[in-house]
Amino acid sequence: MLCAAGAPVAFLALRGDMVEHLYVRPDAQRAGIGSALLDAAKSRRPTGLRLWVFQRNRGARAFYGRHGFAEVRLTEGVNNEEREPDVLLAWPSREPSGPRPSAGRGTRKRG
Repeated sequence: MLCAAGAPVAFLALRGDMVEHLYVRPDAQRAGIGSALLDAAKSRRPTGLRLWVFQRNRGARAFYGRHGFAEVRLTEGVNNEEREPDVLLAWPSREPSGPRPSAGRGTRKRG
């Protein structure tokens, strides 16, 4: 978690090789904070990372694409709470391992 003036500004949560959440407060976006958090996650998991985003979240897909993530699998969202079509991204690009989480899409990047 990154704080400024005692208030949370951004955080990234990892579980194994899965980025469960990446959030940057809207007023702090486009300042390199999300990129720095993602780079730190890559350093902690040099063998690779995976994450889910909604298909319609073009901003998040572009952000992760700029950071070397590739689309691995598209779904119709039947296994997420929102029933929203989603996409599995991986860095470096590879096939997913293990079962897919059944709840939420915590990496919905805003902005």
